Amino acid sequence: MKTRNPSDSSGKRARTKTPRAPKKPAGRSKTASVATLPAFVEADLARDPRALGPVFMLDEVIVEVLRLVEANGRHPVLVGPHDCGKSSVVRAIAGAIASGARPVGARALWRVSMRSIDLATHKDGALVQALSQVVADAARSPLRPLLWIPDVHLARAYDVHSVLALLLERSGVRMIGEALPPFDRQCLDDVELANSLHPLRMPEVNEGQTRELLAAYREWLAVNGRVVRRAALERAMLVSRGAFANRSLPGRAFRALSLALEASDPAEPLTAKLVSRALRRTVDVPPALGDADAASLRESLERTVAGQQEAIDVLVARYSLWREGATPKARPASLVLLAGPPGVGKSHVAREFARATLGHDDHVVVVHGGEFTEDWKVDQLLGQVGASSAELRRGMLGSALGGAPVSVLLIDEVERAHPLLLRWLMQSADAGSYFTGAGELVSLANTFIVVTTNVGAEAFRETPLGVRPAIDESQRMHALRRQLTSVLPPELFERADAFVCCEPLALAARRSLVERWTRDALEKRLQRTGHSLAIEALDEALDALALGARDARALRASLDRQLLAPAFEQGKAAGVLRASVRDSRIELSPVALHAP
Repeated sequence: MKTRNPSDSSGKRARTKTPRAPKKPAGRSKTASVATLPAFVEADLARDPRALGPVFMLDEVIVEVLRLVEANGRHPVLVGPHDCGKSSVVRAIAGAIASGARPVGARALWRVSMRSIDLATHKDGALVQALSQVVADAARSPLRPLLWIPDVHLARAYDVHSVLALLLERSGVRMIGEALPPFDRQCLDDVELANSLHPLRMPEVNEGQTRELLAAYREWLAVNGRVVRRAALERAMLVSRGAFANRSLPGRAFRALSLALEASDPAEPLTAKLVSRALRRTVDVPPALGDADAASLRESLERTVAGQQEAIDVLVARYSLWREGATPKARPASLVLLAGPPGVGKSHVAREFARATLGHDDHVVVVHGGEFTEDWKVDQLLGQVGASSAELRRGMLGSALGGAPVSVLLIDEVERAHPLLLRWLMQSADAGSYFTGAGELVSLANTFIVVTTNVGAEAFRETPLGVRPAIDESQRMHALRRQLTSVLPPELFERADAFVCCEPLALAARRSLVERWTRDALEKRLQRTGHSLAIEALDEALDALALGARDARALRASLDRQLLAPAFEQGKAAGVLRASVRDSRIELSPVALHAP
């Protein structure tokens, strides 16, 4: 696979020249001076091209963009995901402009971001006015600049695409745009876009080709005295899959490796552990992308989750597939549906899975179905098209997931949510991504979605003795599925990677929970006060609590009310208490300590 300098449009290796600083800044003339341009316009790109890595497999794209620019017809728009080489193509053209080769007549490249204009202008109509001013300045400039709009797809989201096309047509200014998919399909559906823009789909690069590029980069580093282990390349690819979740190969792999090289000692060989360590300091890589494996994840979940072994097995299996890169690209990392009565640990297992894989709760996004029962609330969650602020257009979910390398999305009690949320969930499960109201593409490829529901809880209620015989397991599962499909769309179960029926907590599980809670509470009290508290006959008290409660919520409430609160209050005067059970209630009494 060949690499070449981006400033050479013919495919040959060109010499890199350091551009000299002009004696007089460009634009001090009477017409359209650079000094008078708004802050969101970068006007010196062709005069001082930025240092770039090699441009690969893009020769045909560069030639086609140059042909469209010089043809004075439709404006070329490069369509592809993040880090697929769109900006490299434009930088290569900037180098051609700097060398005076092509395109003919252009002597400048101005970068104009739609998002930057939107953030700089807050009044109605200000965005159109700013666009008009930029195009007019470009038309008056003797440099005949090309406009580079790296987020031209937002023009349609902001409903200014018609104005932009009209301004470019009347002024004669040429433009090169970048857009995220499926903007090329939108151009086919919109007549105004089809008449003014020519979408060019960027070529896809698979993991095998990326490995070849990384191997060539490793050889180049070795020639320049930097040793990189082969395992470090594999770790860079693995970490980049989550650390730069919304970006595509191979740009994200090169970015991960570059960050690791900058953060490590040049005298030491770059190993896989150094890659994880360097990136963890730089981009907050969670344990899921470091040295954690499925065995440690299972051990952590079994230590903190009681009674839901099937849910643990499913989540660990989905994590293993995702970590090995075996999950489909156009799908979320996982979509697991947990059904069962309240208080059995459905939400708890999702939160503990997030803590074990992410190391913290910063990227755990919880959506309570009961809070989004109306359509306008769902719009606030997913993003409102045409809203007055960028935050409202992006939506609460897009803001939470957009910058997260790996995330866990917990949709709790989904049966209470508006049908629009269920429709979005099924569409996102098919596409693996969704568009916000601002036109931004949010990838779910590294998002573990856990959906919980209490529908069918009646199937788990115990039958009173002497009323009717208890139903067997097959009849109960049939009744549960019938109730679920009567409330939730059947398509949701077809799109789910796994459906887990969370059984009520058994006595052993309840006993394990109450013992762990009590032990943690006593240890925290010791750390806070420095005084220990001993409770004699504690096992009998915990057995009574486990027998008296049927779910985790009731068990926790009984523990706090009957044991912990009285123990902490009486423990201020006595360091040793005795617990006794009378009529299913726990009584505490101080123990007198006699001197020997």
